[in-house]
Amino acid sequence: PNLDNNTLAGAMTVMYDAAATSYTSCGFNFSQPAATVTIDPTLPSTPKQWQTGSAPSVVASGVDAGKLYTLVMVDPGHGPAFAPGYVAGFVHWTVMNIKGSDLASGNALGGDALNPYFGPTNPELRWHLYAFALYEQPAGMVTPTAAQTATFFDQNKRGGWGTSAFVSEFNLGNVVATSWQRITFDSNTPARIVQTGIGPLVGGEHCDNLPHVVTAAAIAQNVPAVLPNLDN
Repeated sequence: PNLDNNTLAGAMTVMYDAAATSYTSCGFNFSQPAATVTIDPTLPSTPKQWQTGSAPSVVASGVDAGKLYTLVMVDPGHGPAFAPGYVAGFVHWTVMNIKGSDLASGNALGGDALNPYFGPTNPELRWHLYAFALYEQPAGMVTPTAAQTATFFDQNKRGGWGTSAFVSEFNLGNVVATSWQRITFDSNTPARIVQTGIGPLVGGEHCDNLPHVVTAAAIAQNVPAVLPNLDN
């Protein structure tokens, strides 16, 4: 909501810095190298879930150093069409009262992480759009009431998050910078589901998807052409 070509004041740079890691998914062991991933929505960027488990750095140009801002990250699902006033499938991050000076300089965000960062954990083979938006806070410092906290910042109610209702409730201004990424199920997804304990929310580990990931990678790289009789 409140995103228009005429409202964007500058660009948003979202960068993930992932350490080397090893994990077990559905009984299989995987190792991944360290990686730095800068999100480019025009590609679009499609990072892996092992790369997005920790909060990224966020830098924005065109912000007013003397004002405060709100950053949100939501997963509306796989789209492609979302009606006005849609309800996000999950809110992954909400930080309010961020200083414009910190956003512009690349300092740690500070502010109030009212919904702490929760990395993408898409259990579907279809991509989900994970969108970032930076809003100006016209009224300055925000201190949520108990009712607002119960509605928008209850950690047990991150699903079905009313993005439009949130923007309206806190009288946020226009989106001044934005970015997004597309993420699908990958080898790390079952491990993340176990690690985060969200199995009941997403219907289990989805181990049945793992062979599809391997098959798709093999076909995309034409491996069956050089390895006859290759089959799951």
